[in-house]
Amino acid sequence: MLLILTMLTGDYVAFEAMRYVGVPYRYGGTGFEGMDCSGLVNAVYSRFGVKLPRRSRDIARAGVEVHPDSLLPGDILAFSSSPDGQVNHVGIYVGGGKFVHASTSRGVVVDSLNEYYSRRLITARRFRPSKEYYFSRIIEGIRLSALRMLDGK
Repeated sequence: MLLILTMLTGDYVAFEAMRYVGVPYRYGGTGFEGMDCSGLVNAVYSRFGVKLPRRSRDIARAGVEVHPDSLLPGDILAFSSSPDGQVNHVGIYVGGGKFVHASTSRGVVVDSLNEYYSRRLITARRFRPSKEYYFSRIIEGIRLSALRMLDGK
């Protein structure tokens, strides 16, 4: 059951990340007016009750490590473009070999995990939404069911 909830939630995380496509890049930004890569990841995951570290390298050490062959939508990808291998970029996997990230030159975009990015991938991490998030979803479902019953539907 938990695996199913995690998979479903991952799809919701990916969908939420896609809402930011087109937002301009802004160092330190966390909203629709502009954001950087870790700001994007934080903005998306905060909607699911998950508090993440602010810096990319710290996000890359949190959560549960996932093998790149086992990626699911919603997993966080951490990259390095520096010679020392230090993580300096993160994005959110959305499925189909694609991920959403905040590019310094293009803003929030969807890119393929092509050769360029796959060579720079350092780790993938998975996070579970908070218990409060699951509880709120259950309560919302009960509320909607009750409203439908009252409406006779």
